[in-house]
Amino acid sequence: MMNEPKNDDAIYVIAEAGSNFDGKLEQAKQLIEVAAEAGADAVKFQLFNADVLYPDTSQPVHAKVRDCELPREWLNELNQYAETCRLDFLATPFDADAIDQLERVGVKAYKWGSSETVNHRLLLKAARTGKPVYLSTGMCTMADIAEAVEILEVNGCPSITILHCVAVYPTEYHDAHLNVMQTLQQSFGKSVGFSDHSLGIALPIAAAALGAKVIEKHFTLDRSMPGPDHSYALEPGELKEVVRHIRSVEAALGSSNKTMHADEKAWGRRDGVYTTRSLKQGERLLPSDLLIKRPATSIPSRYQISIVGATLKNNLKAGAPIHWADIE
Repeated sequence: MMNEPKNDDAIYVIAEAGSNFDGKLEQAKQLIEVAAEAGADAVKFQLFNADVLYPDTSQPVHAKVRDCELPREWLNELNQYAETCRLDFLATPFDADAIDQLERVGVKAYKWGSSETVNHRLLLKAARTGKPVYLSTGMCTMADIAEAVEILEVNGCPSITILHCVAVYPTEYHDAHLNVMQTLQQSFGKSVGFSDHSLGIALPIAAAALGAKVIEKHFTLDRSMPGPDHSYALEPGELKEVVRHIRSVEAALGSSNKTMHADEKAWGRRDGVYTTRSLKQGERLLPSDLLIKRPATSIPSRYQISIVGATLKNNLKAGAPIHWADIE
């Protein structure tokens, strides 16, 4: 269940538990265990209050939201349990009191919900904590995002990652528009990521390949369980699979520097220059002394003509590769 520490450049994977704890503390802890076993970096819940979001208690939505509330007295226990599983504990705040409580718990960062990206007063409070913010942008225009980024930057937020998000549950693949990540990166000069609400594991993997630095994905213990978030969430084995694929993509992306692999040099399908006979130091190379064959562990064959007439600095056996260090 323990995760190995990751380097600072690794893709940060947030396993979104949401309301899938179904009002049970032990189920919330079980979700934390699943996130850790899958290899995620963080587990995330949501911290909202039905009375704040929907003050009219006569509305049917009020009762539905209240049933999904995370009891705030659980925060410290869940945070500590996540720490024992070597996971960061995150909870998206939906009101000022939620930020105060998360500060008392000692969260390392804030994962921002799309609905609150236009809540400037709440953004201001989060910025002033001096914690990084992972900013979801579903339901947002570019102007909304620009305003949110400016508020965070001006008021002390040290790091902003902008997460492309489509706030449709579930999101169809043709509606995902993952290329928006590039637009966000170019427009704001920030790291970007993807908060996913699609079915299956394909889109988080694709987002990793497109340069996402943070990926969030909903998960559940069982997709058939009743509740608003279970049906489009990954089950434990799927969460583990998507994290594994993200790490594989991350490894495959590697460096942007074009170099030859050592095995390419040793076994690549290229021709090099070899000797046709034994040669002694001080001899000059004749065209008849040069043999072209594979592998190109020696001087590349394209330089064959340019080394004719060069003087040998070393003795060479017949069939030996000729290196630049062998001639003057």
